[in-house]
Amino acid sequence: MVKKEYLSRKDLNSRETLAYEYMLDGLSLKRIAKSTGYQWNTIKRFKSLWFDNEGNSRLEKF
Repeated sequence: MVKKEYLSRKDLNSRETLAYEYMLDGLSLKRIAKSTGYQWNTIKRFKSLWFDNEGNSRLEKF
């Protein structure tokens, strides 16, 4: 599997964008996984890639 580099929100596909917006809204990771169709461990990995330990987004806004 090729690792995808996430630098800004424009790098996300539509399902990833939906998961990202749900994380910003504070939904639980299991709920996000169920809503987007991703596995729970994938959502956990996305959260660690997209957010720092304080919950601030690492992605550029554009």
